[in-house]
Amino acid sequence: MAGVLHWGPLVAISIIMLITVSSTYSALQLWSLPSSVVKYFRAPQFFLMYVWLVPIYWNFYQALYTHSYIPLHWKPVSCVMCVCVYVCEVCVRVVP
Repeated sequence: MAGVLHWGPLVAISIIMLITVSSTYSALQLWSLPSSVVKYFRAPQFFLMYVWLVPIYWNFYQALYTHSYIPLHWKPVSCVMCVCVYVCEVCVRVVP
């Protein structure tokens, strides 16, 4: 939970939520026009809009909680590469 409570993820989630709310509001204003054709496009449009939120939040979660594909306690084979990488002592992961 400590990874979420700093300005980077909070700003990102705020932007995602702001765009979601404003696009929902705009779509409601647009599709509230009185027409017989409009009612057939309203439900699929909202469905697709909220289906796209699933990968957006999934990518946010992946970026927040999965730092890399490098296994724990991995070290470079040669000492030449040791200069190019940094080992984080807190999370015991290699940071390129």
